[in-house]
Amino acid sequence: MSIIQTLLSNEPEFEFSTQYAPVEDSINSIICFINYYDQIFKESNTDVSLHLVFFDKNGSETGYKKLDIAANDAVQFNPKLEGIQSDGMVAVAAIPKKNIHEINKGGLQIRNKIGSGFYIRWESDSGGKDLMHEWAAIQQFHLPREVHHIGISKTTHNIEHGVIIMNPVVDIKAISKPTINLRVSGKKEIIETVLLEPIPPLSTRVIKYSDILTKFNKTLTDEKSLIIDITGENMSPPLTAEWNRFGDFHFHHI
Repeated sequence: MSIIQTLLSNEPEFEFSTQYAPVEDSINSIICFINYYDQIFKESNTDVSLHLVFFDKNGSETGYKKLDIAANDAVQFNPKLEGIQSDGMVAVAAIPKKNIHEINKGGLQIRNKIGSGFYIRWESDSGGKDLMHEWAAIQQFHLPREVHHIGISKTTHNIEHGVIIMNPVVDIKAISKPTINLRVSGKKEIIETVLLEPIPPLSTRVIKYSDILTKFNKTLTDEKSLIIDITGENMSPPLTAEWNRFGDFHFHHI
């Protein structure tokens, strides 16, 4: 059994939140977490175990770390310094060392599945930096088909546009087969359609539109704004991606 499957089995009340987390020669992903349990459950003095599981782009586990975080303490975990490599996602969960139902003196309504909040700071060797909060949680079962729409506006800057698609499902049968449509904003006519290669469970794909859509660059030059429709099952809501020629980048939710 994999590390993530073991953790999910051992901690059924908690979710493992994910985020795109490349740890390679030219880029690093710093996981930023503050133990907020004492702020929610006042004066409970609750320590947590912070679990981090890293995956490569094809869904294989590449690293695991467990950190003990005292109440109200914080950590900025640098996976590169720990020898971890990744070109995929990270799954994170902060598991309290006390029974949250017993420390819930204020009678807060506790969800059936408890997620963990954190931030990720991306840093590239070229000086690019970006920051975002956690994203969709790991799922154990098939996710239904969804459609996501991404708007792209023409700019005077030389920007490469793309998308990050993650399959957060652990079930080995939960393959994602997204379709990407290109059209002009305000119009239903589809200019170009591409069916992506299947994305296995716990896998990540970083896609530049100009690499897969032959008409993307010309259409963006001719029109003021475009729409990318991404349709598929077993995928988190996509992250938009932008890279400019000076080495800066921007990853964000739609």
